[in-house]
Amino acid sequence: MRTILSCLLLQACSLAVTAQPVPAPQGGGSYRTEALPCLLPADYQRINSMLEKNIAQLKAEGKLAADWGTSQPADAKPTAGTFIWPLRQEPGFSYNSYYGISNYVDLDPLYPNQVKDWNCGARTYDQASGYNHQGVDIFLWPFSQQMQENQQVAIVAAADGVIIGKDDGNPDHSCALNNAAWNAVYIGNSDGTICWYGHMKTGSQTAKGPGQSVVAGEFLGYVGSSGNSTGPHLHFETHTGSGDILDPFVGPCRPGASLWANQKPYIEPTINTLMTHGHAPVFPDCPQLETINAQSLFHPGDTLFAAAYYHDQNPASPSIYTLYRPDNSVFQTWTHSSPQYYNASYWYWYWKVGASWPSGDWRFEVSYEGHTVNHVFKVEAGSGIARINAGSDALVIVPNPNHGIFTIEGLASQLETLSYRVTNVAGRTVATGHIAKGSGRVALAQQQPKGIYILQLDEAKGHRSYLRFLIR
Repeated sequence: MRTILSCLLLQACSLAVTAQPVPAPQGGGSYRTEALPCLLPADYQRINSMLEKNIAQLKAEGKLAADWGTSQPADAKPTAGTFIWPLRQEPGFSYNSYYGISNYVDLDPLYPNQVKDWNCGARTYDQASGYNHQGVDIFLWPFSQQMQENQQVAIVAAADGVIIGKDDGNPDHSCALNNAAWNAVYIGNSDGTICWYGHMKTGSQTAKGPGQSVVAGEFLGYVGSSGNSTGPHLHFETHTGSGDILDPFVGPCRPGASLWANQKPYIEPTINTLMTHGHAPVFPDCPQLETINAQSLFHPGDTLFAAAYYHDQNPASPSIYTLYRPDNSVFQTWTHSSPQYYNASYWYWYWKVGASWPSGDWRFEVSYEGHTVNHVFKVEAGSGIARINAGSDALVIVPNPNHGIFTIEGLASQLETLSYRVTNVAGRTVATGHIAKGSGRVALAQQQPKGIYILQLDEAKGHRSYLRFLIR
C-alpha cells in the first residue's frame, strides 16, 4: 500500500565553514523515501476476507447496524469534514512537529510511472505489477527508530467508529519489502466508511477488540515498521463500506469535499524540532537506533552542535538562525537555505564553548516561513558540578557514573525542598519528584536504558541547576 520511508540516508555535507557570522552547515542531510508496496495482492485478499467475515458476525451480534456499510452510495463522502489527524505526540515529548508525508493516494489507474495525487502532483507512486498506492504514508521524523522505541507518537482514531478487525504479533522493525504481515487496526466508522491503520508497533495496540466502539482521538497503538516497510510510519487507508478507496484529501485532481476537519496543505514547510548536541547525531542503517547525542548542558571546552530538523523544506525560503546569550544579546546570527526540496532534512553547526561564554540559559532560535521555534540550553562555568544558586554548596552525584539510583550530596541547608526532573537524550522526562532537606536521594527505574541523562533541580525561588550523569 505504500511507498515507504527508507531508513535515514545521511547525505553528508562537505560544505566548508565560511567566515562567521554566516557559516555554512557543517553537516546534515535528508531522509530519503522509497517506493515499494507495503501490501501485496495476497495481503489485500486476506484482510478484506477477514473484515467481510467480521462485519457479518458483528451485524449478527447487533454490534453493527444491519445496513451498516450499505446505506451510502459507493461514491459518497459521508465523513466529509470530520476526520482528525490520526497521529499525536505523547506527553513528555516536545517536538514542534514529529512527522512528514511521503506519499498520497495515486488517483491515476494506469501504470507504471503514471501517477497523480489529489493536487495533480506526483507525490505518490505505482508499479509495473499494477499496484497503485492506495493510502497516505506519514513517517516519523527526526530519529524515527528512537521515536518508535520510545513510543513517542501514538496512532489515534480519525473518526468515531467500531473496531472491526486487528492484526498483531508480527515483527515491527522491517526495513524492506519482505512479504511479512503487518500489525494494524481496522475501524468501521459510524457513517459506513472504513479506516485501516497499518505498520503498528507489536503489542502496542488498544486492548479493545472487534465490536467495541472508539471515539475520534482515542488511542489505537504506536507507530512501528511492521510488514512491508522501510521505516517507522503510519499507512492510513480509507475505504467505502463496499471496499472502494477513498482519498481523504480534496484538491484540483480530487474534487468534492475533504474528509478532514482541517486538511493539511499539500506542502507543509515546517521546523520539526531544534536540538543541541554534544556530538553530531548518527543515523545508522535501518533498523539500528540512531545515536542522538542530545545535550542541553555545556561547559567550557565542550563542543556545542546546534541542529535544525525540517519536513517539506522549501529551498526558496531561507531560515534565519540566531544564538542568544543569557542576557538576550545576539552571539551569532546567520541564514541558510536548503539546496533543494526535501521531504525531511536537517542541518547543524558547531562551536567550541569558550571560557568567556557567560553562564546561564542560552537560546537557539530559528525563524522559517513565518514561524519561530526556540530551544534553550545551559552554559555553566566549571567542571560540570551543579550548584544551587541560593547557596554555596556543590551538588555531587554519588556514584558517578551511576547505575540508576544515586544520591545528591551537599545541599545547602537553607533549602527545605527541591523539585527535580530527569530527561533522557531524546528530551523525554523519565522521572520527576521532590528531594526533602537532608535526604538528597533521587531514584530512577532500573529499566532505564544506558546513556547520558540530564538532572534538573529547581529551588522554590526559581533558581535552577543542571547536572549530567551516566547510566551504564
